[in-house]
Amino acid sequence: MKLCDYDALAGLAWPGECQEDLEAIRELRASTQERLKRRPDFFDFILKRTLPECAHASCSFTCPVIPKERIAWIGWGGKRPKTDHEREVLDLRDALAEVCCRHGEMDVDPQTLRSLHRTAARTGAPRGAGRFRLGKARLAEEWPGHQGMAELETLAAEEVPFAVERLCLAWTEASRRESVDGIMLAAAAAADFVCMAPFAWGMGRMSRLLTSFLLCKAGVDPIACAFTATSLHSAEEDYADALAASCQGWREGTGDPMPFAAFLLWNVRDAYEIYEDGAAALEEQRELQGR
Repeated sequence: MKLCDYDALAGLAWPGECQEDLEAIRELRASTQERLKRRPDFFDFILKRTLPECAHASCSFTCPVIPKERIAWIGWGGKRPKTDHEREVLDLRDALAEVCCRHGEMDVDPQTLRSLHRTAARTGAPRGAGRFRLGKARLAEEWPGHQGMAELETLAAEEVPFAVERLCLAWTEASRRESVDGIMLAAAAAADFVCMAPFAWGMGRMSRLLTSFLLCKAGVDPIACAFTATSLHSAEEDYADALAASCQGWREGTGDPMPFAAFLLWNVRDAYEIYEDGAAALEEQRELQGR
């Protein structure tokens, strides 16, 4: 097993084709922060209404689609979930809320990852929630129909605890270096995490949850981090292709995080744009209601 070379990320520049996304993210982030200055209550308001949809988007890779109106009713409208799929959405909503609201006080370590899985897997895998897998990984079930992801050679179960510990330490050390870009680092860690496949259930949604967590740690606005799952779902094939490209050669130490990093950069931009469009509409609606 060989992790990404995190030392090689120090000072690594984004390719020229990524510059447009970088500039757009800077502008969108400024707009987001200005909106939150005007309306300090807006973060809680929009988070409450959008987290269920973001969680549903992440679950929809492997679960049946639930009507948007139903998601609103069970997510923040007070209705009780009727099916296990609906309960799974609420479980992931709770884990995503923890990441968005408490990321500053959460360490990137195996205990945190297991705790997030314990929340996200309450309904889907109650016996295995918060536990590393004891058998073979099942990535083909998490990215159905994608040959590249299905063919990834993951770790043996006995290797997983040590590998996760190494990953968390490598991310922590690299994150302290100002010359390492946080989005690149999140992409590299997410690819390593998928190749390890530490959990038997929910690796797809856990990898997206981890990505949101690490983006929050990198300084991306939490509300945009929540929307990354919505953006990933809208570009499902490109997402799987980019992730598989970065995972190829992982066991030999020849994996390249840049394909997924470039895709994740676009994903962050798209997430900000989804948030800004929705926030502008909600803000206008609230202003009209206040007149």
